[in-house]
Amino acid sequence: MGGEARARARGLDSSGRPIEEPLTYRWRLTGPVGRLKVLADASRVVLTTAREPAEGMLAVEARSSDRLARSEAPVAVLEELPTSGSDEGIPEPELVDLPGAAWRSRLLDGRWQVNAGHGEYREIADRPALKLRYLALLFAKEVVLRSSQDPRLEAPLEQLVEVAAYADRRLAGRRPRPRARKSV
Repeated sequence: MGGEARARARGLDSSGRPIEEPLTYRWRLTGPVGRLKVLADASRVVLTTAREPAEGMLAVEARSSDRLARSEAPVAVLEELPTSGSDEGIPEPELVDLPGAAWRSRLLDGRWQVNAGHGEYREIADRPALKLRYLALLFAKEVVLRSSQDPRLEAPLEQLVEVAAYADRRLAGRRPRPRARKSV
C-alpha cells in the first residue's frame, strides 16, 4: 500500500522475437488500485499504489501499423509484510518455541513468526547457512501466501519447504568426495 510498482510491455512476434517496427502503447488501469504514470519510453509505466488494499486490472494495447495486440494483468494492492527496519533482505522473525505445533512459520497480527520448537528449525539452528536458507524459504512461502490470498496453496508450499529443508540437511551432511588425481 502506498508504494510503487513498475510494468513494461514488450512487442514480440509469434516466435518470441522483438518486433522491429515502432510500436505505440496505450495503457489503462481499472479499479481503485492507484495512479498510472506512463514513462518517456511509452512501453514502461509506474503504478503508484493506493493507500488501502484494493484489486483491479492493468491493461495495455500495442499497435504496429495495422496490427493490434492487447494484454492485461490483475493488480492487487496488499498490506505490507513485516520488516525488521530494513527494506532489503529477510526480516528478523519473532521466534516462538512451540515444539508440539506443526506449523513452521506464520503471519500473526502483522508479525512474522517462526516456530523455533519445530524439529526442522532445531536441526539447523546452529548452522548459519542452512538457517538462512530455511528462513528464506519460510519467508518466500509467506510472501506467496499473502500475495495470492489462496489458502489452497498453504499445504503444497509447506510440503515444498519440508522437501527443500530435508534436501539441504542431507546435502550439507555429506562430505565432499576427494578428487581423483591424474598421474603424469
